[in-house]
Amino acid sequence: MKNVDDNNKTYLLMKYLITIFLLLSTFPYLNAQTFEIYFAGKGEATVVDSVIIENLNQAISITIKGSDVLRLGNTTGIYDKLSDVNLLQVFPNPFTEQAEIEFSTNSRGTVLVAVHDMSGRVVLQSIRVLNPGKHIYRITGLNQGMYIVKVNIQGTVYTAKLLNCNNLNVTAGLFYLSSDENSMNQTVSAENRLKTTTGTIGMKFNAGDRLKLTGMSGSFSTVLTIVPASDTSLAFGFVKCTDADSNHYPVVTIGTQTWMETNLETTRYNDNTPIPLAADSAQWALRSTPAYCWFNNDSMANKDIYGALYNWFTVDAASNGGKNICPTGWHVPADGEWKILTDFLGGEAASGSKLKETGTEHWIQPNTGANNETGFTALGAGWRGSYGLFLHFNMYGVWWSTSEYNTGNALYREMYYDNSGVFKYDWYKPCGFSVRCVKD
Repeated sequence: MKNVDDNNKTYLLMKYLITIFLLLSTFPYLNAQTFEIYFAGKGEATVVDSVIIENLNQAISITIKGSDVLRLGNTTGIYDKLSDVNLLQVFPNPFTEQAEIEFSTNSRGTVLVAVHDMSGRVVLQSIRVLNPGKHIYRITGLNQGMYIVKVNIQGTVYTAKLLNCNNLNVTAGLFYLSSDENSMNQTVSAENRLKTTTGTIGMKFNAGDRLKLTGMSGSFSTVLTIVPASDTSLAFGFVKCTDADSNHYPVVTIGTQTWMETNLETTRYNDNTPIPLAADSAQWALRSTPAYCWFNNDSMANKDIYGALYNWFTVDAASNGGKNICPTGWHVPADGEWKILTDFLGGEAASGSKLKETGTEHWIQPNTGANNETGFTALGAGWRGSYGLFLHFNMYGVWWSTSEYNTGNALYREMYYDNSGVFKYDWYKPCGFSVRCVKD
């Protein structure tokens, strides 16, 4: 009987230890789940120069190259082996017909080259034993989209993004070209090569965190917001938004509308006609012709962050001679276009939360409800009264519409530091409010 009991105890102990081992070995994976985000461009630019990533829940931000992979998780830093350009190149990138992978090995051994789609599925793969030296593979026939190239050189993995901009009715293939063929016309000249990613960059992230991502390509800038839950590829839709002063504005799409993500700061109409600057109160007071100013007449402190303040006659075509203050292809929204925005966001009572910038850098406390879910990034730029007094800086954000209420007043939208709503009012046309343009 004792032997039976001892055997049972031994069995139970072994079972217990195995269970603990499995739990401990699984625990890090349960608590260290990571997501990878890849970036591409579309529209007026296909190459992303850089991306600003802001974690709106944790108030942290980093800037990475557009060719980098963003890895979200519990830790930060560079996770994957850096893709030294001497070791891994992919060119041309983006490509339309074929692309080539070039890398070097230091010793004879097995090398795995694989092409993954954004779901992680292997679409092309080759395993070969390679001698030391430079090696070239050719990719053909991929469908349009983003792919990840992985080269496993005896256990060290190098990665690169690859963007195909064209759909071809050709069977996909991955072909080995010996380095002896590098001098032949089958490869792209070195000066035309676009090098691969330089690394995978980590950022602290908790499940449910919202990210605001600003992608930049030359003068183009586009804002996206996401709550990542898996590996994904993001394509920034680049749209031209440049005013007559050559100020370039980031843009954000909300529902069916595309808006400027910052306030207008031009001093000229888009036909280059200057807008009169009315700095002191006597110049501003009860004016019935177009004018602009900077809050507190301090352009150094306020221009780039908050934009300009304009009276209503500046944005009204009947008052300004039929001119457009917005960049070409853009316009000041009518009241109905503001309504489309707030209706899409669930109505006026709650939409301010989704439009206001988070934190208290540009709003005073408590900045009620602000989560900037849309990336619109509304700031408390204040306003200027009809007699020239500057009011409610970092307390109110106030934006004109082109819609007239009566001969003395026009309609506008307003957000507050202590409220989650967007409010529709009418007020005196000589007042100075901010302007956000919407795409035609």
